[in-house]
Amino acid sequence: MRRASEAVDPALGHGVALKADFAVQRGDFRLEVKLTVPQGEVTAVMGPSGAGKSTLLDAVAGSVRVASGQIELIDGTIVSKRRHPTAQARGVVMLSQDALLFPHLSVRDNVAFGLTVRGLAKSRARQVADEWLWRVGLSGSGGHRPRELSGGQQQRVALARALAVSPRLLLLDEPLTGLDAETASETRAVLHEQLSATRTSTLIVTHDAFDAAALARQVVVIEGGRVTQRGAVRQVLEAPATRFVAAVAGLNRVTGTATRGAWTAPTADEALRIEASLPAGTADGASLVAVFRPADVRLARTAEPTWTGAIRVAHDEPREPGEWLAKVARLEPTPGGARVHTTAPDVVVEVPAAQLAALALSTGDPVRLSVDASDVRVMAAQPSA
Repeated sequence: MRRASEAVDPALGHGVALKADFAVQRGDFRLEVKLTVPQGEVTAVMGPSGAGKSTLLDAVAGSVRVASGQIELIDGTIVSKRRHPTAQARGVVMLSQDALLFPHLSVRDNVAFGLTVRGLAKSRARQVADEWLWRVGLSGSGGHRPRELSGGQQQRVALARALAVSPRLLLLDEPLTGLDAETASETRAVLHEQLSATRTSTLIVTHDAFDAAALARQVVVIEGGRVTQRGAVRQVLEAPATRFVAAVAGLNRVTGTATRGAWTAPTADEALRIEASLPAGTADGASLVAVFRPADVRLARTAEPTWTGAIRVAHDEPREPGEWLAKVARLEPTPGGARVHTTAPDVVVEVPAAQLAALALSTGDPVRLSVDASDVRVMAAQPSA
C-alpha cells in the first residue's frame, strides 16, 4: 500500500497529510465523509449546526470509532473499524474553542507539557515553551497562571502548546468562537502567521466565511452528514451549490429553469423572469441557479392582489422583468438597518435604516421586489460533491 506521505492529490498537486473516506454512526445520525488535507496546508470544514463537523474531527482525533472505511495519515498510520490508534500515536492534536489549559500549571509549563510527555528534558521543554510564547506574542507571560490571561491570550497559549509538539495534523474546532471581534481578529492573525510559518497541515472547523478565506486554501462543506460541496474557498463561495453555502457567502441563491433564453422561477403569483446571460449551450428547461447579493435587491410596499378563482382581478401595477411579489417572513436587525427575509421564493434584502423606517414593515406584509439582470449571475445547478 502506498503511504499517505507519497500520495498526491491530482487537483492540488501536493502531498497529502490526511486521506479520509469513512463513515461514523452515532445513534440515528450517520456521517459519511471523503476528503483530503494537502500536506502543509489548511483545509476548512463548514456546515450548519448538527451537520457532523465536530464528529468528523472526533473521528480523525480518535474520540469516536469509524463504522466503515478508513483514515490514512501522513506517516502511513491507518485508522479503521478494527484499528483504532490513540491520538498521540496518530500524531494528531486537537484545539477547540475552549483552551483547556491546566489551571494549576504556569503558562510556560502548559506549553511544555506535551514536550515533556514526549520525552524532552524538562529544562529544554521550558526553553522551547518560552520560544513559542514569544512567537504567539506572549513573551514574558510564562510565569503567569492561565486565569491571569484573557480569553484570547489563553487561546494563543493553547495554540503554542499544540504547535510546540510539531503535530502531523492539527485539528481546530471553531477556535475563534466566543471571542469578541477585536480579540478574534488578533488571534486569527496569529493563527495565520504561525500555520503559514510552520507549514502545519491543518483541518479547521469554522462557521465563518471570513475565517475560511483568511486561513484556508480549500473548503469542504458538510450538510446532514454528507459532503455537499468542496473546492478552493473562493470558488465555493462564488458559486454556492446549496442555500447554506449561499447564506454563508452573503448571497441569495434561487433555483429556476431556462425558459426561452431567460431564467425563470415560480413565485407566489406569477413566474419571475430575469433576462440575464445564461451559461453557453443551455437547453430550454435546464435547471439553473440565480445568484445575487441582498444589497442589489430593491424592495417596496405593495397592495395585496385579489383573486377570483385562479384569475387575478386587481393589482397595483404591471410586472416588469426582474420584478416579483413576495411576503415578509422575518426582519433581522443589522448595524445599518435590517435584513428582510422574504418568501416564495426565499430571498434576503438589505434595507438601510432610513428606508426601513419609511416602509414600516411587519411580518406577513406583501412587498414588491426587483433586481437588475446585470446584478444576477446564472449558473448550472451543481450536483452534491
